[in-house]
Amino acid sequence: MTRVFITDQGDKHHFSPECRSLTDGRQSGEVQGYKLNEIRQVDLAEASTSASRSARDGTARAGWTGHVCE
Repeated sequence: MTRVFITDQGDKHHFSPECRSLTDGRQSGEVQGYKLNEIRQVDLAEASTSASRSARDGTARAGWTGHVCE
């Protein structure tokens, strides 16, 4: 089973928690004073399903897209 990394507010899944896209986004948010969302590890099937929910408003996601980590 493939495991990927997501945040509750993101719309991409990452194959590594050290993905440059993920870490750069978190650094930028931290500098700007945003509350950072937890990075969670989930099954790829969970990340890809439209049943994944947004923590902000509880609405169903249209679907997650993958990101090839550098």
